[in-house]
Amino acid sequence: MEHEKCYVYKPGGERPAKRRRIEPGIEHSRRLREQTFKELWEIQEKRVKNVLDAADEKTQSVVTKFIAASHTHEDNQSRLKLPTGLVVAGPSIASHGSFFDQLSEKVALEGENIFALLQSSECPNLKTLLSALIKKTTQSGSNFDDDDEDDTFSRPRKGPRLLSYDLQILFEWMQEHGIERAVIAFQDSEAFEGHLIAEVVDVLR
Repeated sequence: MEHEKCYVYKPGGERPAKRRRIEPGIEHSRRLREQTFKELWEIQEKRVKNVLDAADEKTQSVVTKFIAASHTHEDNQSRLKLPTGLVVAGPSIASHGSFFDQLSEKVALEGENIFALLQSSECPNLKTLLSALIKKTTQSGSNFDDDDEDDTFSRPRKGPRLLSYDLQILFEWMQEHGIERAVIAFQDSEAFEGHLIAEVVDVLR
């Protein structure tokens, strides 16, 4: 039977650490390159932002017109339906935040509207979804008693305490503030459970 040879390496001592040689002009050159990069990138970033804002402006205008039209043509039959639109915001998830922030501002300016942006990570089930919806639309998180086991809501009006996911809270708040429409956006709708979206539609309808 043949045997393969092997070798055992035993270093004689520690090798001295190499010292980094820095030439006099390298550090100054690095700072100059970094400054040049920041200046050029700032110009390029503004160009990219202008292009995105122009594209977003068109989409947001279509959405706001759709919301206004759905209210204008409302009749007894259409009240049984929820006006719904699908917005393809593009593959860049990083730009979705600014898009929906601008959309929220535009929707709020177009008549008596309120806007709520929901994400799948904060809506694992129907109760938490409705709670998040109510908190974001009314902006009255201070009225929620987080210490209560039932997660109740302190009503400004006289009456029994309501659960935090009771849509009666949103209804009363909209009446009190003269709000006509609540616009709900599901930012990552593809990540929501299908049955959850169906349940929300049934509850809101």
